[in-house]
Amino acid sequence: MELKEISKTKFDAFAFNHPQASFQQSSCWAHFKEGEGFHTYCLVLEEKNQIIAGTMLLAKEQTIFKKRYFYAPRGFLIDYKNEDLLRKFTELIIKFIKEKKGIMLKIDPNVAYQKRDNKGSTIPGSFIHDYIKQNLQNVGFKENYLNTIQPKWLYKIDLRNKDSNKILKEMSPKARQIIHTRNYFSFHFDEVPKKELDTFISLIQGGNKQNGIIEYQLPFYQDLLTSFKEDKIKFISVKLNVEETKKKIEVQLEYFNKIKNNYSKKHNIYEQKINSLQNIRKKLDTIPNNIIVGTYLFVLDKNEVTLLQSKITPQYKFLNTSYLIQYYFIEKMLEKHYMIYNLYEISNPSDQGNLLFSKYQYYQHFGGNVIEMLGEFDYIIDKNMYIIFKHFFPKYYGIKTVKSTNK
Repeated sequence: MELKEISKTKFDAFAFNHPQASFQQSSCWAHFKEGEGFHTYCLVLEEKNQIIAGTMLLAKEQTIFKKRYFYAPRGFLIDYKNEDLLRKFTELIIKFIKEKKGIMLKIDPNVAYQKRDNKGSTIPGSFIHDYIKQNLQNVGFKENYLNTIQPKWLYKIDLRNKDSNKILKEMSPKARQIIHTRNYFSFHFDEVPKKELDTFISLIQGGNKQNGIIEYQLPFYQDLLTSFKEDKIKFISVKLNVEETKKKIEVQLEYFNKIKNNYSKKHNIYEQKINSLQNIRKKLDTIPNNIIVGTYLFVLDKNEVTLLQSKITPQYKFLNTSYLIQYYFIEKMLEKHYMIYNLYEISNPSDQGNLLFSKYQYYQHFGGNVIEMLGEFDYIIDKNMYIIFKHFFPKYYGIKTVKSTNK
């Protein structure tokens, strides 16, 4: 076995098809983090001319001590069940890091610790990867329970072997009821150009002044857009054409009023539909035409779409358009044969005081699963310097929503 440093292009070819593939183990993410002063290394382990493990490392030097800390975002890309392979790869990586004056390595594998149901409960018979944690500890890693870098809890919708009707059936009654009104609304979905990112930021961060919510600045979004290829990242703004929506509702109201008396058994049902549409119609009278009602930031991998950030314009939440918009995105993902819709960071389902708990409650309506990730692990090379350096890590968040701090 031999450890080799390879080009970003060659690493992408390996990482893109790996079962643990992540946009954070890619040349796009490397370019993005290089803009923040990180140096990147693409390393693979070869055996008989075949790559059997790999990782992209980010390194940053602390100017005072001239020492470096290393981080493998959502890495390694390796079979963690094979302890011998994990040990060999770790030994060679640590040797490489020591040669580069590194004092620690942090990893947070793109591996689930366990898959939970929609309510966050353990699924009977489902996997629990305790042995992977044990393997990491056996080769020298120490679990970092603070999880300051990456989200520990995710919410994902499995799209495999499903059509839009099956997805809809798995949603909550409230979500289904709202989504059934989708044909009455006229939305326009626009990709946000780089020159308009400042407007996008003001909308997606509007109302995020709560203590603990991370607010990213314009250079962050500009660098993301520059670093990722156009087909890998999407900044989407959603506008509601109020006038077209009103016309559609008027047509539907006319239809329901005409037929309600012809179907005595369904008279009450049609009355309810009429009342519901009239309420929506009244709400629309208070809204300007072609107003932006939502903003969304997606990263697209081979099989997975990740919703990094989203925001429904607060003053228009009463329309419940977020359900309609999410269903539209899901339909598009199904058309393009994506397997997973990753709605990204949520709270621990049992932590009702968490700033993201309401977000988790909202996502529950979409019938997905709570994913508890394996977590963060540190390999300490220089214990004294590690004590100093670990306090620098909260300044690098990956992409999180809520701040974490070491104590």
